[in-house]
Amino acid sequence: MLAGDVVAKAITFAISLVLLNVLAPGEYITFGLFMTVVAIVVQFSDSGLNQSFIRFFSLYKDTNPARANAHLHFAARFKLGIFVLLGVALYFTASIISSSLDHPELTSGIQLLAIGLTGIGIFEFSLSVQQARQEFTRMAVLRVAEAVLKIGFILVFIVQGTFTLTNVYQAYSFVPIAVALFILFGTNIFRVKEQYSTKEIGSELLGFGKWVAFSSFATMFLQHIDTLIAAKLLPDADAGIYYAARRLCIPLQVLTGSIVTVFFPKAMALQSLDDLRKYIRSSFKVSVPVAALTVLYLIAVLLAVPVFFPAYTDSIPLIIVLYFGWIWTLVGNPITILLLSLNRANVATYISFGQLIVTGVMHWYFATYFGAMGVAVSSLFVWLLAGCVTYAFIYKYRHQIETVRKD
Repeated sequence: MLAGDVVAKAITFAISLVLLNVLAPGEYITFGLFMTVVAIVVQFSDSGLNQSFIRFFSLYKDTNPARANAHLHFAARFKLGIFVLLGVALYFTASIISSSLDHPELTSGIQLLAIGLTGIGIFEFSLSVQQARQEFTRMAVLRVAEAVLKIGFILVFIVQGTFTLTNVYQAYSFVPIAVALFILFGTNIFRVKEQYSTKEIGSELLGFGKWVAFSSFATMFLQHIDTLIAAKLLPDADAGIYYAARRLCIPLQVLTGSIVTVFFPKAMALQSLDDLRKYIRSSFKVSVPVAALTVLYLIAVLLAVPVFFPAYTDSIPLIIVLYFGWIWTLVGNPITILLLSLNRANVATYISFGQLIVTGVMHWYFATYFGAMGVAVSSLFVWLLAGCVTYAFIYKYRHQIETVRKD
């Protein structure tokens, strides 16, 4: 599964490389802001339900399959309502959002995103279902198909010589609709039916999900606040250089996300302290070798940027700083999700919001006085600090894994 997920994300990464060749740094930050809006909107459409669903489905699928399917039935229909309502709200507030970002030209892109939001949401939720069922091959196929369609759509316009940023907006908004239609007609995600107490299942799913939602919102803003602040405080060209460095670190983000995708259901199914220790050892056996191999990627990027993307040569020092931050995240994220397995989603939320506040202040200060490099350095510092705090809480609560499972 890890290989399939990496292939899908590698194709998506190729979009960034293609755009580096056709967009100037000043335009690239506009693309970056659109991607930031996409990430924020997708997170709001999730509202913590994906991880909450995976947690309870993984917990019950072997011992109580009917209850596991009840969670699937409830989550699928609840999320479908969220997609529709959020899409309507987003469409009519697009001009307000784009103006607040100081890029009013984004209005049409945000409206296209609003139209495609239901398709995007169904696609994302279907991936969560495959993850919970540990059907990783099917999950990888869906991701690869979506990535191939996106880059194919964009390349058609580049080859024709008619490419504009609008084509990127269309690809990210409408391609997931095509994949979502296939999911609706080709799978049973929205056909599962179980007799259950809506209040009981909803209380369990949403009760846990609210903490995941708060934590996810904070994490999502953490992942994109650097782009927002860079776009706000730096000249467009400098902000574009920073965002280019960030995008060139995508393979590290992909590896981090893929490893967490594999380990998340396993973490949610832990039953004892001994299981927890074995889980940590097994995660290191995967993440540490993968982190070591990424040095080859770093070397390749440092050599390739001046040759293939000369307009973005100034991004090299930023890439090096961000690289070390992502290596720390790659190794540590499979461990940090143990807070959810320990039923300490509230602690994860407090840490994320604390990290968000510190990050915002540091980014604003460092961007003002040190430019793009200041944003990169403050990102690295906060990542290191948040990781250490999280590990301390996991160590403190580690014995509660058995109490949680008995409850």
